[in-house]
Amino acid sequence: MQPITKTRLALLCTAVFTAGLLTGVAADRFYIKRHFPQFMRQQFGRDFARGKGFPHPELESADERKARDRRMREKLLDRMTRGLDLTRDQREKIDTILVNHKKGFDEKRSDCEKLMRSAMEETDRAILKLLNEKQRKKFREVMPPPPPGLGHPGHPGPPPPPPPQ
Repeated sequence: MQPITKTRLALLCTAVFTAGLLTGVAADRFYIKRHFPQFMRQQFGRDFARGKGFPHPELESADERKARDRRMREKLLDRMTRGLDLTRDQREKIDTILVNHKKGFDEKRSDCEKLMRSAMEETDRAILKLLNEKQRKKFREVMPPPPPGLGHPGHPGPPPPPPPQ
């Protein structure tokens, strides 16, 4: 038997490390492929797992929005019931509170989106003032306006603001 040299030891360690890395990657891919759709379905509803993407409030019908809101409320109530050991009466009262306060949440979200959009448009106007005409045209190409509902990529936004005079 030949003595183990430093080179052979380094090669052996590299081979073991590489085999472990490849095994880990393969196991990870297998696990994700098998469990990812279930995870996404639990977190975002069945439509996401079917490739329809995240729900977009402005593209949903009223019935779809109500169903999504009900699912989210039920999920929250289930988590609270388990975590806080709520009674049936407490759960019903909390559900009523959530339903009654939803309109206020929606109004605040809408107000916040309007403020954010206004701030972004103000920023764009300030930047456009510094640019020459060629740069303004390029800016509009590389920096399209944000989509409606903020944070929902892939949906067309409103037309860009008029160029500054």
